[in-house]
Amino acid sequence: MQLVLDGAPRLLTPMRVFRAVYALPETFTITLFEPKDYSGLGRIDAAGAALHALSQTVLAAAPANLSPTAWIDQVDRLARVFEAALVGINDQIGLRPAEVGFAVAGFADVCRAYAYALIRAAAASEPPPNFIVVYGAWLNDSTRIGGMVYPYNHPQTGDTWRIQMILNAYGRVGLRVAIGAGVHYVLDTSLACPAEGFMVGLLREVAARMAGHPTK
Repeated sequence: MQLVLDGAPRLLTPMRVFRAVYALPETFTITLFEPKDYSGLGRIDAAGAALHALSQTVLAAAPANLSPTAWIDQVDRLARVFEAALVGINDQIGLRPAEVGFAVAGFADVCRAYAYALIRAAAASEPPPNFIVVYGAWLNDSTRIGGMVYPYNHPQTGDTWRIQMILNAYGRVGLRVAIGAGVHYVLDTSLACPAEGFMVGLLREVAARMAGHPTK
């Protein structure tokens, strides 16, 4: 994974690779610094059929053959369809009201970003933009480094490292590890929201319809 951090694109090192390079125990994870409270959290692992139905409802509501400009006026309506469908299956997922609102806002933001990207491409007589590029820009806009700094004493060298969380729209996704004058960016999505894969898949299909290339 690559994210913009400290003002530049950074390729995050997988946690298992980082642990191997620095001879770290398996307990060196995000959880070591910020344990997650799972009480009351929603789950999607048993809601596959319901999520598929949600996707079909949203895609069925996506208009066909609209101009990029017309899509700007459709984003809020489609977001309301997404919200109603999500609320309709929430007894199988268990999201809190704030989490539903956050999911709806993210859905609308990505769709709106893609609609504007379509408008810019059309004005320049260019083909429709790559969805992943637009989505990646949105995700990077949500990315930040946590303000809390956690000291970590390496079990073998005794050196003290400075650890900070890397966060984006899906929660904590990695660690910023300062070792002396050097900084490492480490990927650890073990505590991130598990719905990213579903959301990316749905948004990709919506974007295809917005671009005039429905996938189904």
